[in-house]
Parts: sequence; C-alpha cells; structure tokens
Amino acid sequence: MQSNEAKSDSCRRFQFTSRQNDINFSININEKYSTSYGYHVWPSAPVLAQFVAHFREEFKDKNIVELGAGTGMVGIVAAKVGAQVVLTDSHQYPECLRLCRQNVDINGVKDNIVAIESLDWGQLDEHVLQMPAFDYILSSDCFYDQKDFEDILSSVSFLIDKHHKKGTIFYTTYQERNSDWSIECLLNKWGLKCDYICLDDFEANTGCIAGSDISSKHTIHLLKITKHLENH
Repeated sequence: MQSNEAKSDSCRRFQFTSRQNDINFSININEKYSTSYGYHVWPSAPVLAQFVAHFREEFKDKNIVELGAGTGMVGIVAAKVGAQVVLTDSHQYPECLRLCRQNVDINGVKDNIVAIESLDWGQLDEHVLQMPAFDYILSSDCFYDQKDFEDILSSVSFLIDKHHKKGTIFYTTYQERNSDWSIECLLNKWGLKCDYICLDDFEANTGCIAGSDISSKHTIHLLKITKHLENH
C-alpha cells in the first residue's frame, strides 16, 4: 500500500542571524520536487522569515495565520520566536499540509502550532467563518498568479474584519515577475492600503539570506497591508 505520509526529496537547513540583533537559530525544511507550487521553498519565503526573525519581539505571543504555507517555513520561524501559529493551504494540496506537519515535527515547534488546516482563498465557508481573530497574517509569494489576486485580498480583508479594531496586519513578500502587474485597484476595492518595507531594515537586501541560494540581485519586495480605516 502507498503511504499517506509526505515523502521528502531533500532537507534544507536555514540559519537566521543578525548583526543588529541577538539572533542565531536554524530550522530544517523538508521539500518535495514537484511541479506544484507549494512543495519547495520559494525565494520570497526566506526574506519574510528573516523579517519575522529580525523583529521577533513584535511577533512573540501573537496569534498568526500563514496563508499558502506550502512547506510551512515562515510559520515555523514565527513559532520559533514564540508566536501561536495556524498554518493553512488549499484543500487541493493535502500533500502540502502533510509536509507542513512533517516540518513542524522535525523543528520541535508543536507547542506553538495551533492548527494545520485547509483554507481556500476567496472561499468563505463555515470553517473560515469560525476562525478566530489574528494579530498578523503572513504569506510568501502568494501574488504569483494574477487569477488569484482578488481571492487572496478578499480573504485577507475578511480576516482583518474579524479583529475587533480591524488592526490585523498582513505581511507578504513577492518576487517581481511582471512590472505591469498591480494590486492597487483590488486594494481599493477591498478597503485595504499598502506600504513597502525597506529590506535594509532587516538585513534582507542581500543574497544568501538565511543561507539560501537567493541572488544578491533579487527582486523580492515586502508589503505591509492593512485596512483603510477611514472607509469604515
């Protein structure tokens, strides 16, 4: 019989350090080689994980949900710095959820992982309606396929609205692939606003972030998306 457990094709080690802060820890991430999006670490993930590690006091003891978690790398780093984390990915990719569970196990962060469960962007089913409020939403490289952009932002808008002061912050990294792509109209439609975070602020404007193979000439950006409160 074929096992239901996720089989890893490789295990990569990522080391988080900082010249500015007292950061020095590592995580191990199992990956699967596949044509599906979520089975390996994309370049944007170490950048967002570095941000979380660098500003660990901001995330400690906070409630966080990671959208499109894939391998779970970013959420695992958040758990490492003391956050309470829900890892999510589409129900169409159960193997990603199994891979998340595997990576949570090998990094010893079970106590800080509240749940590993499916969440489909743009779908407000009963499960999503019953989700708690979160302090932060995290996602790396979710803005990959234009057809998903509105579904992502509608889900983010809904999750922010669950916070009693609509104060939830969505941090997301993306790799620039087409300069003509824009989410500005969709942000306005869903009552959201966006600010760019300077990569120099957390030592990510370089190559080999966390020991990854990211080029020093990468085109990865970090966005901070929040609710446009004057619309409410």
